Amino acid sequence: MKHWLWSAAFVVWIPGLACAQTQVIDDFRDASRWQASASDQVQARVAPSAQGGLCLHYDFGRVSGYAVARRAVALQLPAHYRFTLRLRGIGAANAFQVKFV
Repeated sequence: MKHWLWSAAFVVWIPGLACAQTQVIDDFRDASRWQASASDQVQARVAPSAQGGLCLHYDFGRVSGYAVARRAVALQLPAHYRFTLRLRGIGAANAFQVKFV
C-alpha cells in the first residue's frame, strides 16, 4: 500500500502588526480527527505515523481514481493569508492537491 506522510504541522500565517503571526491548525498527532475516502475500487485509510505525523495509506490496485484525507476545520481567514504544509511520500509520481470546501 502506498502512503503519504504529513509529518509537520498544518500552519496558517496571519499578518500581524509588525510581522506574521503563526496559528497551528493541526499538528497531526490525533489521526482520529481525519477521515479517509476514495473512489470506487480504491482503498484508503488514515493512521498516525511513527514520526508523529498523519499517514494516508492508499491502494489504487489496477484502477485510476483518488484517495482523500479530510478534516473539517472552522477558519476565519484574513484578506491575506498563507498555508504551509510539509509532506513526504512513497509511491509513484502523482498530483497532490489541497482543496477548501
